[in-house]
Amino acid sequence: MRANRRRSNPREARAARRDQAGRREKPDKRVEPVAQNRADEVDAMGAGAIVGRHPVLEALKSGRPINKILVADSAEGGSLVEILGRARSAGIVVQSVPRQSLSRMFGDAHQGVAAYVAPRAYVELDDVLARDTGQPPLVLLLDEVTDPANFGAILRTAEATAVQGVVIPKRRAVPLTETVAKAAAGAVEYVPVARVANLVQAMERLKEAGYWLVGADVAGTHLYTEVDYRGAMALVIGAEGKGLSRLVKEHCDYLVRLPMLGHLQSLNASVAAGSCCMKSSASARSPRRGGKCLMVDGYNVIARMNHSSLHDVEDVDEQRDRLVASLAEYAAYAGEDVIVVFDAHHTGEPERAVHAGPVTVVYTGPGETADQYIEREVYRLRDMYRQVTVATSDAAEQQVAFGGGALRISADGLLRRLDEMRAAVRAITEERAQPAPSRVMDHLQDEVARLLESWRRHHD
Repeated sequence: MRANRRRSNPREARAARRDQAGRREKPDKRVEPVAQNRADEVDAMGAGAIVGRHPVLEALKSGRPINKILVADSAEGGSLVEILGRARSAGIVVQSVPRQSLSRMFGDAHQGVAAYVAPRAYVELDDVLARDTGQPPLVLLLDEVTDPANFGAILRTAEATAVQGVVIPKRRAVPLTETVAKAAAGAVEYVPVARVANLVQAMERLKEAGYWLVGADVAGTHLYTEVDYRGAMALVIGAEGKGLSRLVKEHCDYLVRLPMLGHLQSLNASVAAGSCCMKSSASARSPRRGGKCLMVDGYNVIARMNHSSLHDVEDVDEQRDRLVASLAEYAAYAGEDVIVVFDAHHTGEPERAVHAGPVTVVYTGPGETADQYIEREVYRLRDMYRQVTVATSDAAEQQVAFGGGALRISADGLLRRLDEMRAAVRAITEERAQPAPSRVMDHLQDEVARLLESWRRHHD
């Protein structure tokens, strides 16, 4: 009995060890497909890879564009601390993964660290906004688009329609990869791509810069052809299958849909982006006279004066005069035509316009508020000027102005612009009042030379 147990024990032990080894391998099989299915992590996606601690560290030191760094969950010590610190400073996504996953993707010489690199450097959002394409400003935002072929096709369309740049989130979206570059057919060399930590915050920054945000959504309230795309526009395209996320939808000024006449109710992300970009490009080529015009809802702006340098005036009539005077200075400084509208329908007097230098002051007549006047006039002015901007904090008025093809600026934004203009004019005036430093130095040098010559003569 004891002999039988002794003979069977080695076989049972070996079998048990094999079963345990098999069980230890199973978690890797469960983890690995998850990593391979994520579009922003996989080598199969076409991202170039750098493997090993020293190569990754040198890539970070040289400023090479990196999409993501993968670190084995058991890695520690050595140069890893510096790698993680530099990645954090550069805003690079770092993800912890099982060591076995790194071995399967890159072999056994990874030292617990690997990085996916981009074929081209990313830019900042402000770089995109500052780019001049010779066409009305147009930016494209992609909300968690994960298909590299779609991203590449969108970049190709963006280049063809003079888009300033494309904005993508850092997480849950495909980055710039070799596959994207191949699908873009060279467009990646010409279209800047900004990678941001928060797409909603980027949308807010675009609004501050005067852009209107138009999201493509299957449940949009307007057809994409019903929007006037002239002016500064930002088009937002959603992910394949799920479309725009809730917060992104809420931050769009307009949601538009493409007409679907067949059985399917959605389009490929690149097709939707192409349709909207082409429509925007066609609208930008519509004839319009040169020059810019600023329309101001007078009392709406006066109501916000307590945040401006004009707040020290309490009398409404004096506030109105101060605002008109400041707008006249701005018109001369910026070279824009300015129309400021004051609500006077309650007075019973007919509508009248007064010209105060480069500013036209309009007092509305019976039955028409300042909002209604601006909403009516913006459609006429859009065909007279290259750019029309409406200054108001009234959301409904902003929406109508947008429908008429105008840019928007809030009342607070206009007051800040006026303060900045006054500061710039004051600095220029002060600079002109003082002699140029070079002339002062020349004068001092001549005076010193004269005194030295006099001293020599006296002592000779």
